[in-house]
Amino acid sequence: MTAIRLELHPLIGQEQLTGHTRQELLSRPFDHLIDPVDLEKTRYHFEETVKGNAQSYEIGLIHKNGQRIETSVINVPILLEDKVVGVYGITSDVTAAKRYVEEIENLSYERALILNGMSEGVIGLDLDGNVNFANPAAAEMMNICPNEMNGQSLEKMMIQMQSEGIPYPGKGTPMLQAVRDGRALPRTESVFWRQDGSSFLAEFQLKPIMDQGQTRGAVLVFRDMTSVKEIIRAKEAAEHADRAKSEFLAVMSHELRTPLNGIMGMAHLLMDTELDEEQRGFAEIMVASGESLLCILNEILDFSKIEAGKMDLDYGPLDIRDTLNCVIELFSVKAAEKNIELYSEVAGEIPKCVCGDETRIRQILINLVGNAVKFTEQGSITVSVETVDSSEYGPDHLMLSFNVKDTGIGIALDKQHQLFQSFSQLDPSINRKFGGTGLGLAISKKLVELMGGAIGVQSEIGKGAAFQFTLVLEKWRGAGVTAEEEEIAATRAVLDHSHLAQDIRILIAEDQAVNSHLLEEMLRKFGGVCDIVENGAQAVELLAKRSYDLIFMDIQMPVMDGIEATCEIRKKHPEIPVIAAITAFAGERDREACLQCGMQDFISKPFHSAEIIRVLHTWVPYIQTKRLI
Repeated sequence: MTAIRLELHPLIGQEQLTGHTRQELLSRPFDHLIDPVDLEKTRYHFEETVKGNAQSYEIGLIHKNGQRIETSVINVPILLEDKVVGVYGITSDVTAAKRYVEEIENLSYERALILNGMSEGVIGLDLDGNVNFANPAAAEMMNICPNEMNGQSLEKMMIQMQSEGIPYPGKGTPMLQAVRDGRALPRTESVFWRQDGSSFLAEFQLKPIMDQGQTRGAVLVFRDMTSVKEIIRAKEAAEHADRAKSEFLAVMSHELRTPLNGIMGMAHLLMDTELDEEQRGFAEIMVASGESLLCILNEILDFSKIEAGKMDLDYGPLDIRDTLNCVIELFSVKAAEKNIELYSEVAGEIPKCVCGDETRIRQILINLVGNAVKFTEQGSITVSVETVDSSEYGPDHLMLSFNVKDTGIGIALDKQHQLFQSFSQLDPSINRKFGGTGLGLAISKKLVELMGGAIGVQSEIGKGAAFQFTLVLEKWRGAGVTAEEEEIAATRAVLDHSHLAQDIRILIAEDQAVNSHLLEEMLRKFGGVCDIVENGAQAVELLAKRSYDLIFMDIQMPVMDGIEATCEIRKKHPEIPVIAAITAFAGERDREACLQCGMQDFISKPFHSAEIIRVLHTWVPYIQTKRLI
């Protein structure tokens, strides 16, 4: 049998549902979470989905504490070029709904309160199909006042029809027939029509109410599935549109390449003939224009491959110094023509060889250095590679930071978020002067992310730009550096920062548990001990009871956001604690708002150890000085 693999989705909350950590869920097949009695059933529906058929079914999951959880599962095949490449699953906890169905015959006042708080609709019926109980959720979905439902016929208030909107033939609906016959109906879907003529897709379950062996009625539990179906349809439509776009780009780039190669080939042949000076100049313009257009087509093809998920990485031995020298040599003539200094620096502790995709890393560097040369008229361009603390990835890996810094025209802060967007040009006048498709940086970003890294920029108008991307690469066990020497270097790198946050009282205010845990682990490696809160209001309350030296404050949080919380804190604590904002993107207005409320630093998501080290190096001495005053 094929093992069932679990792919986490941000909306599913599998960690909370099963009690297992993300690492535990990803490290093993999904089979061990399924109740053995439902394993064959699950495999059957999973294999049917792999064949291209969407499935809806119920199974029991085993929580980490051993408890069985009743769940409703929807599996949808993910198609790419008419092939199933994965399965998209939505898992809902229906334990409560099942429990209420089983206990409805023993309903009490306390249970009624619980039923009133349920998001599913619950309706009690007598043997004639009349309503004798309806919870608020049922009344809301039916758009009827709860008091008006009691004693009324369910068939008049809620008409069940087939999925095509066609009434059921014969006497009554299958649901009412089951009520009269004292039969249960398993969880299924149907279209429910309200009195006002509107309808919704419902998932429902019917179970008889028994009293001493006699059927007294039935209980109907249902929920509105319209939004779930809309999400699935929107997802499938987006996937289809994305595939169509990628296929169009790939086809067009290939179709244009054929005549372009002919034009360039003939131009090269023409240059080999006897030409006067003017004719040779025309031919050189043709060749240069063709090469420029070919570069654009290559970018479009690369972009379409990445978008279609067809970009494959080729990992092998990579000499960082040789790769950097090749890139520098490629642009040295152009830089010399503009009288620009172009040089590279590689940290001495970087081994001769690492394991990486040399072609793609060179492509990223060419894009970044090419832009630096293009937008720099005077001064210098520095390309450097240095190590960043990578202890969290183990001794066999290195985190490398690649930096391209220039003294060019710079980029406005409010325009920087457009840099890595596809086909984006910051200013039409820049495009006319310098040219380009706006794809180079978008491709670079996608390549970096494909290799598991992150890319960013720091720049100001007239003060140049500094592009940085980080990659975690495996060490290459080959000639040049021994494993022992690599281990010593890795240990030394860790020890350099191991006590950086020692004795610093740190508070993390972040509503996303994964982010707060990641930040806590990073700080723990530097000797830091942290407290964690989920919103700004909790941070303000905790600061009234305890003192902290440093707060990492998320900008967007429920209850009270980071800006409002900082304003409250600064009323009583004007300088300490130091507050560093955590933000996905900080535009100029966002930064001004942060500074005005009293924040002193920023780190961007996704954050890395290098950013945390920078914040600690910047503010720990300041904190220690304030303690002495």
